[in-house]
Amino acid sequence: MKKLFKTLSALLVTAVAMTALTMPVAADTQYTAIAGNKVTFYKTLIVDKDAVIPNLEFTFSTAGGGAVANPGSGKIPVLDGTGTIAPVRVSFNPTTAFDAPDNAHGVSTDYKTATLPVEIDLTAATYSEPGVYRYYITEADGDSRVLYDVDENLRATTGARVRTLDVYVEDTGASTPALAVTGYVMYLGQVAEAPSIGTNATNGDAVSGDVVIGASGIYVAGNTVTEATSAGTKTNYIMNAYKTHDLTFGKEVIGNQGSRDKYFKVTVTCTGLNASDKFPVDMSHAETAPTKTTATTYAAADMAAKNNITQLTGEQLTDGYDFYLQDGNYVTIVGLPEGCGYEVSETAEDYTSNQKISATNSSLDWDGTAGADALNDELSGTMTADKHTGFTNEKKGVIPTGVLLVATPVIIVALIAVAGVVFFAVRSAKNRAQEDEAETAEE
Repeated sequence: MKKLFKTLSALLVTAVAMTALTMPVAADTQYTAIAGNKVTFYKTLIVDKDAVIPNLEFTFSTAGGGAVANPGSGKIPVLDGTGTIAPVRVSFNPTTAFDAPDNAHGVSTDYKTATLPVEIDLTAATYSEPGVYRYYITEADGDSRVLYDVDENLRATTGARVRTLDVYVEDTGASTPALAVTGYVMYLGQVAEAPSIGTNATNGDAVSGDVVIGASGIYVAGNTVTEATSAGTKTNYIMNAYKTHDLTFGKEVIGNQGSRDKYFKVTVTCTGLNASDKFPVDMSHAETAPTKTTATTYAAADMAAKNNITQLTGEQLTDGYDFYLQDGNYVTIVGLPEGCGYEVSETAEDYTSNQKISATNSSLDWDGTAGADALNDELSGTMTADKHTGFTNEKKGVIPTGVLLVATPVIIVALIAVAGVVFFAVRSAKNRAQEDEAETAEE
């Protein structure tokens, strides 16, 4: 009996083992993680229409964040973006091409724009489940002369320099579970809400409206930062304005001894400029080839070497640049960055140097309207607005009281006439006396 029991037990174990081998094995299915791609948005720099693009670099950092685990009815959960994303930089310089047409995004015709692509490399990110993965792209603090991009409702706030980037990862629907990145959506500002179910790369309103350049920032009129829904404001660019101003300086000569064709040396010195930046110079109201007049102490070739220019570098202005101006001349240096220092000085020689040019003494019409304009801003300071300044040089002589040299010929003629009268009178008297003596002798 025991032998039979052992045999049956062995057969049972074998049967169980065989059954286990023939039964299907239940296993979990999971997605194969996929990497992100490279995403491109655009950086637009706004400058004055007459200015040259400066040397500027902008830096953008990207970090995952903004997860919404339980978004509520009708919303899709948001996952933190994954991976360590390297910062990216984009650089502008004087050779950067302007946009065609000259201004984009509804920017005023007083300005020009230049646009460069910015590429965010998300290949370091991996996605293992379908969902919306959120990143925040932040523009770093940079040049103080730059007016940074802000939204109308978030002006002067740190969150205004942020863009929200949502990466949509979906199931491809293949027989074997697989994932694919199907779209990217970038929104103004730091969006904290979850998107509505069904949101995709075509939802949301594109940025529209005129660009407003205000004291506290630059923004698109009428746009607001809201949740990433169909009411949200999408964008694919970040804008900055480079704040610049123009420096105009002129020359007036007054006084009865002042020479209107004499050239004076006027020196402009600036601080806080990048050495390689370029600044257009408007010489249309001054002589680019001055001639040496009798009153001028400088050689014509030396003056022409300075005045025959169309632009200056930051290095030249930092070292101090000489111009040669005569009565009624003025020069404008275009596109000096806000906050830079400036100083205008002159060599007055034997003239009295008066700072600024009053409307009374002015013959200059720098604002384009009829009538002479004063140039009465300070000769040195900080460029916070367009500046108009210069020198009034005076030379005069006072005629002394008493006998005037200019009357001498008249006096001499008068004296000669008087002497003649006296001479002939004396001679006549003498002749009469002689005649009287002769008559007396005869008697």
